[in-house]
Amino acid sequence: MTNDSKLEKVVVRIHKATKDISENDSLESSSEVSHERVMAKLNEHFQLPLVYLEFLVKFSMRPLQLASSQLFTAQELLRQNKSWLPNFAHPETIVVIGTYGMCGDPLYLRLDLITKEDAPVYTLTHDSWDEESETNEVAKSFLAFLEDEAEVWESISSNLK
Repeated sequence: MTNDSKLEKVVVRIHKATKDISENDSLESSSEVSHERVMAKLNEHFQLPLVYLEFLVKFSMRPLQLASSQLFTAQELLRQNKSWLPNFAHPETIVVIGTYGMCGDPLYLRLDLITKEDAPVYTLTHDSWDEESETNEVAKSFLAFLEDEAEVWESISSNLK
């Protein structure tokens, strides 16, 4: 199974599980900004791993609600990174993809650790902005991160039935 089809299956799992919980079932983007133009700007600024890039192209037109985090839409990504990156010791090696946990800590990919078209997902605690001392690996890859989130949502959804 290709990463593309794995990615699509895991996002569908998350949408299906959250549909059982949330009344908001719209898959349409409320933004009038051209998705293609946004993607071109992102490609100018970041060397993104292919799995995450595919996620942005296919599934980031609207926010994806996850159990432990909120992922930025493609439209939000540049603006949010301009805000977050000055807080990191090595901003050229990361891209902040969302917020994690109740405190909204930055959730990011380590671009210097891209392997097999994917990158590990990290976060750091809100009381320390030195990525060297307080990094916490959330998942070995972005796809593994989404798979973990799908399992959590499916568990929540099945417990509500």
